[in-house]
Amino acid sequence: MSGDAWLLQPRMQHPVGGRVWDTMPLAASLLSSRRGRQYGYDLPHLKFRFSIVLLILIIVQIVPHAAADNLAAADPVLALPPVRDSDDRWGLNHTYSVQQYHEMTRDAGAHWNRWEVRWRDIEPARTDFHYGNVDGMVSQSLQNDLSIQAILISIPDWARDSQTQLPSGLYRAWDDPQNFWGRWVRTTAQRYKGRVKSWEA
Repeated sequence: MSGDAWLLQPRMQHPVGGRVWDTMPLAASLLSSRRGRQYGYDLPHLKFRFSIVLLILIIVQIVPHAAADNLAAADPVLALPPVRDSDDRWGLNHTYSVQQYHEMTRDAGAHWNRWEVRWRDIEPARTDFHYGNVDGMVSQSLQNDLSIQAILISIPDWARDSQTQLPSGLYRAWDDPQNFWGRWVRTTAQRYKGRVKSWEA
């Protein structure tokens, strides 16, 4: 490489003496010299780009220190005392089967866990039932003195009427085996009899 073109290459080997140089100061000198015009570079554009890079480096150095200082100076967050005298009609949607979440729900004064019991997930194929997640939610909620309002919702593809998009056999008697919705609702209600106090459909 001849002339001064090496000045624009980041951390390349100097053509004289075999030493490695940091070329940032050399590039800066290039911008303020006649060399840029000699090689046909757009000096205002290069200066603007160097200014942006410099600004970013300054921000990266300042912001983390400022954030750490503010965090250290902030007042500690104090937990509110548990609410024990709330209206027992109040609850939360979807308190998952994690003990900490149930404790937080109770401490917030809630008495109910309103949960979607999704037919599509429970019976993805006819008579192939998977109640495991709902079983866990029911047990965990009752252990933490949360009543349950179960929402019966969704339709698996196999049970959907292609014309009405409703559950197939919905017009039949509730106990007709071909009334898929009625059969599923009955099966689910019987499974949680005495444990789920309220149902929503």
